Amino acid sequence: QQQQHQQQRSQANNNNNRMPQTAGPPINKNGDAQDISHNHLQPISSLNPYSTSWTIKARVMFKGEERTWKPTVKSPHGGKLFSVDLIDCHKSEIRATCFNDLCDVFYPILNKDHVYYISGGTIKGANKKFSSIKCDYEVTFGDSTVIQSAGDDSSIDNIGFNFIKIANLITKSKDDVVDVIGKVTGSTPLGNILIKSTQNYVEKRNVTLADDSGASVELTLWGEKAKNAPDELFLMACRGLKVSTYNTITLNSSASSHIDYNPTSDEAVAIQQYFQGGDGVMARSLTQGTGAGAVNIDPTRPVAVKVFSQIKDENLGAGTQVDVFQTRATITYFQRKKTVYYEACPKCNRKVEYSNQNAKCQSVPTSCIYSGGIVTPEKRYVLSLTASDHTDNSWLSAFDDVGKFLLGRSANDVPKKDDDERAFEDVFSAAQFQTYNMRIKAKSETHDNTTRVKCTILSAERVNYTTECEKLLHQIGAYKI
Repeated sequence: QQQQHQQQRSQANNNNNRMPQTAGPPINKNGDAQDISHNHLQPISSLNPYSTSWTIKARVMFKGEERTWKPTVKSPHGGKLFSVDLIDCHKSEIRATCFNDLCDVFYPILNKDHVYYISGGTIKGANKKFSSIKCDYEVTFGDSTVIQSAGDDSSIDNIGFNFIKIANLITKSKDDVVDVIGKVTGSTPLGNILIKSTQNYVEKRNVTLADDSGASVELTLWGEKAKNAPDELFLMACRGLKVSTYNTITLNSSASSHIDYNPTSDEAVAIQQYFQGGDGVMARSLTQGTGAGAVNIDPTRPVAVKVFSQIKDENLGAGTQVDVFQTRATITYFQRKKTVYYEACPKCNRKVEYSNQNAKCQSVPTSCIYSGGIVTPEKRYVLSLTASDHTDNSWLSAFDDVGKFLLGRSANDVPKKDDDERAFEDVFSAAQFQTYNMRIKAKSETHDNTTRVKCTILSAERVNYTTECEKLLHQIGAYKI
């Protein structure tokens, strides 16, 4: 019987795109026929850990290779597993995994693109680290599992896409799973990288994807997907990519990601027309280096969205790198015990020095026409403040342009504290507990042999609640509730 299972499994590996599917008998854990009820089919979206007696009808979108693991303390004899990704007629998805002896029974039965009735199994929370499926749960096949080939069903899509524009990736967080479609505008040669955990080499290729939103992003393809990618420029429809927001925005494929090359969908046609019109030439990259030169980026260029807890968690600004990110935060306090502005040369903005009650520019002669001369100084903000979001708080610095926006007046118009302390305090009190979308630069600085990450507000804008509601509706829509 074991030899028969091995022959069936070998045949299944070569038969993922076999002849048209026909219905077959229900098969249980022993490989025997067993009745399965079709009267009360449930949508995949209704499954949860409290579901007991359930049956779904679904198509296999993806079938993974059978994998083994070495003996461990918890599993002294080692083991094996394989997974399938399922989709039903409601476009709901879930991953199902089979372990050990059950692999011999169900691996030859389940084939990619085929439709099955599936009943029984344990439902638990999905481990997003190993799955790109858009579902909070996953199924583990067990002794109660029964599977029956259902014949083809045109109401169940072969694969479902829910595309997001590349420019909107800035609204996503680390490890979010997304579908994108775009034109490959550049790629690196196929290479190999050593995976430390397994000491095995795996193929890797980076491609740059751009779409009709005017943005581009770097996508890393791994394994067979890297090897199968054409060398010439082409269109790609990608399902199940993971978002990385470490320093910058990138996308990564996984074993369960699906890629269609040169698709013919309406979205693909629109992107082709966009590039044929020459509009795609100036696509803004969401993936860009974060060295010192990145500080002078176009202030309108999309950057990764972060929360304050990620400053520490991801070591933003550590070492010599400079990280720029977008966040939404509420100002909770302005430091005003120390100076909140300085007096500057109106030409070069350098701090002036007083001599005989005259303000003089201290710049070198080649950098300012007023160097060494008497000037009428202008006050410029140098603010220190705290802001909070739902994860943490952070000290931030802000200079003149941002200070004018936050406080609603120039530094010249701030009352002197010694003349009217209450009026001085009111300027800052009125600006506290206001919420803004901020672009922040994180960079390490050293003072008195102590190094810390300094965060500076590069720009700020009031929250546009119409735009934010549209983003939230888009995110809610991704749940397909």
